[in-house]
Amino acid sequence: RLCFESVKLSVERNTPPESVQQQISALDEDHSSTFRYGPAIQGGELLLTIGHIVSTLRPLNIATPLLRIDDLDMKGFLYLAGISPSTPGVTKGKQVTSALFCHHDCIHVGEHDCCCSYGISYYSAGIPVKLYTDCQVCCQQLEISYGPVMNHSIPRLMECLQRILPPPPKSTD
Repeated sequence: RLCFESVKLSVERNTPPESVQQQISALDEDHSSTFRYGPAIQGGELLLTIGHIVSTLRPLNIATPLLRIDDLDMKGFLYLAGISPSTPGVTKGKQVTSALFCHHDCIHVGEHDCCCSYGISYYSAGIPVKLYTDCQVCCQQLEISYGPVMNHSIPRLMECLQRILPPPPKSTD
């Protein structure tokens, strides 16, 4: 469960499309080749403020939230852009099943360990979609609470966060 209070969002779309292509190319860390993005590119200059965010895993932590953020402020550019289908090397789409497992303790049933299993099946078009950001993100309070039941998931979450955080500034020495 995810709850938001006092949300203000503004996205100013950039034009012309060619300048958006250049800006996204500059944000892309993969400079091995020049990609063409689109046909649809979502985003632009983002102004987002959220007074309060709370996330809970039900029924595990009704009393203690998993995540709490106060006074989130995000300003800058944000784009959700797929690589153009005309880009060489884009693979053909396929049906994909994504399995998710709950964080409850598993119950031993007969010869098999049984967990609550969730997931979705979807068609992947084979066209990678990337999120490009050049934003300043600030908040007054960030509180994360978890117990042993989350220990196997936290290292993967940290890997995801590490991938979206910008690298440290290059030394000018």
